[in-house]
Amino acid sequence: MVVSADGNTTSFLSAPGDECSAARWSADGSAIAYVERSDEHFSGSIRVLNFDPETGQPKSAARTLYTSPVDRGGGWSIRDVEWSPDGKQIATVLQNTGWDHIYLESVGGGNPRQITDGNFEDESPRFSSDGKSIAFISSRGGILEVTNLWVMPGGGGEPHQVARFDGPGMMTMPEWTPDGKRIYFHYQSPRESGDLFAADSGGSSSAPVQLTNTTLKVLTHAVMPERVMWKSKDGREITGLLYLPPGDHKNNSLPLVEWVHGGPEAQDTFRGDGWAQYLAGAGYVVLEPNYRGSNGYGEVFRNLNVEEPGGSEADDVAYGAKYLVARGLVDPKRMAVGGISHGATMTLYLLVRYPDLYAAAIEFAGVADRALFNERTNPNSAIRWQMKMGGPAAEKPEVYRRADIIAQVDKIQTPLLVMHGEDDPQVPPGNAALLVKAMREHHKTVYYFTYPNELHWVSTAPHKIDSWEKELAFLEHYINPKIGLTSTSTEEVAFPKSNVVTGPNLSK
Repeated sequence: MVVSADGNTTSFLSAPGDECSAARWSADGSAIAYVERSDEHFSGSIRVLNFDPETGQPKSAARTLYTSPVDRGGGWSIRDVEWSPDGKQIATVLQNTGWDHIYLESVGGGNPRQITDGNFEDESPRFSSDGKSIAFISSRGGILEVTNLWVMPGGGGEPHQVARFDGPGMMTMPEWTPDGKRIYFHYQSPRESGDLFAADSGGSSSAPVQLTNTTLKVLTHAVMPERVMWKSKDGREITGLLYLPPGDHKNNSLPLVEWVHGGPEAQDTFRGDGWAQYLAGAGYVVLEPNYRGSNGYGEVFRNLNVEEPGGSEADDVAYGAKYLVARGLVDPKRMAVGGISHGATMTLYLLVRYPDLYAAAIEFAGVADRALFNERTNPNSAIRWQMKMGGPAAEKPEVYRRADIIAQVDKIQTPLLVMHGEDDPQVPPGNAALLVKAMREHHKTVYYFTYPNELHWVSTAPHKIDSWEKELAFLEHYINPKIGLTSTSTEEVAFPKSNVVTGPNLSK
């Protein structure tokens, strides 16, 4: 869509039903490049339309420069397009070698030319105003959970790192100054929230200049996570981030919360993570596993969970908990698992696959029945998950059977806290309601809260605070009891009272 400068007129430039992203103006404002995702070309096509600034409308139909091969798991799409200043080329990010790398595509057409390579991910290419250099973000450097700012020649060539910080963190969103001497970017770390910085584009030894400061003082004492690795059931190495509570502790004495990211095309990195810090400050070990299916480790790793819901991806998480027990950090009788979105779905998989491993579990906006989810979610989400499952339910009944937790609730032994936004367009709340109903019918211990006017998680401060307090109360009851904070009943959690109107507390 385009909005007039006075804000009075908004016009569609593409069909309302199309999924478009990454729109960028050409330097002279005469054209727009963008990514269009369709049922047929689900990994995206680079499209260009000529724009008429007088009418605010396209001069002609958009033309396709390049169409990406479709990722078989449905989880990848072209994300970046960037015009060269002369309007002759577009820089983009493709996974044609199995990793996300930068390519140059001629506006006249033809095959894109790859200009970065390696077993790491590159993204966000940005041309300098003279077109002689490209700034980009990369996980190159040895730690795939860290990103840094790099610059290379505009036609490709040897890059150099621009900005350096004392500890690991995440850099994003590079933009050049008009004179090409500096680059603006965002940076965050486990001890610093996201802020705006500027660095010398030549990569001088001088430290980046911090332009904003939003970090609360309390975060300067936050836990710096440890990058850990363990072997899963099949011997594959899995990486995760480990947060340890302050102080010295006896062997196998600490409670564990294994918090599983969503997506599954996501990655836990060295970023600001308020929830992990909140739990570590309350005395919990926190492990965030980047299980198979995660971003950041190449296309092959990301698609290892295709047609295998709750299989090896669940093993990756369970063996992370076992690794911490073997390391002497956590008490095997005081372990919990939880997550949001696909992290919540993974939690449910773990409860039926490893019914005796965890003493408590939290699922927020998870999928308990993938076939039902595909019927009720938004169209693009349904297509992606059909691809990940290998096809629709009628074609892959056994795959969907393994993903139907509602039909397997008799296997669940772990007390479960279920939470859901009442207006969730991604995972319709019916999944949660049917799961809770089935668990009650099987006399399982379950607690259920919903949040009005919330989508796929919670966005308002009162709801965030309420959900965190309820989750902590649940964890303290089952794996880290505190004197005076639990009820006298072993079947009821003393959830803190709040002014938030939520759904019913449905327990055994």
